[in-house]
Amino acid sequence: MKCLLILMITLVPSLLFSQENTLRKNTFYLVGGIGFGSNLLIASGFNTALAYHSISLDDRRSRTSPDLNYTGGFDYQRHLIKGLSLKLGARFSRWAYQYNFDNSTEDKQTVGINYIEIPIHFVYEFKAKKLKPYLQIGLAPMIYSSHTSSAEELHWGLKEVTFSIQFATGISYELFEHYFVFAHVIGKIQPSPMHTHNIFSEQLYNCGLELGLGVKL
Repeated sequence: MKCLLILMITLVPSLLFSQENTLRKNTFYLVGGIGFGSNLLIASGFNTALAYHSISLDDRRSRTSPDLNYTGGFDYQRHLIKGLSLKLGARFSRWAYQYNFDNSTEDKQTVGINYIEIPIHFVYEFKAKKLKPYLQIGLAPMIYSSHTSSAEELHWGLKEVTFSIQFATGISYELFEHYFVFAHVIGKIQPSPMHTHNIFSEQLYNCGLELGLGVKL
């Protein structure tokens, strides 16, 4: 993970600022989003003392349900070649799901984990005048910030640094010169387990809608 971050830090400035010309433009965005997320559970070889892991994998899955996720922040986009851009950002994001300790009751705990995300995306915009469809793909290093569940055992062994793979498709609409609004559907998944050690490999995912305002300079 550290090698990946070092490589990105080394390559991004050269992509952004090499071969300057007047055709390239800078774009700044304010972004907000909402969606639903949960977790993927896969059997793992690690042992743990966590009491809530004493149940079977299938039972654990049956106790888990989606919960509200949200995000907010800003992006900077640099046009590279015709139609293709590189976008960097900073986000505060909540990744959450619900967990029921006792299937005989409706007493569910929200497992909410807050991260600072640093999305690094490639964006392809299809040629159009005011209404532009686009595709967006990339990854986001994620730094653990805090959690919001009173059940502390659900958060033991959380990784301080992880990352997610992200894909989005959407449209932007030019309101007037240099200003536009946008909306896209986005999916995110953490490809590596969220805990350092666990009897189950637990990976978070979420999907939802992001929208905001952009300005071109």
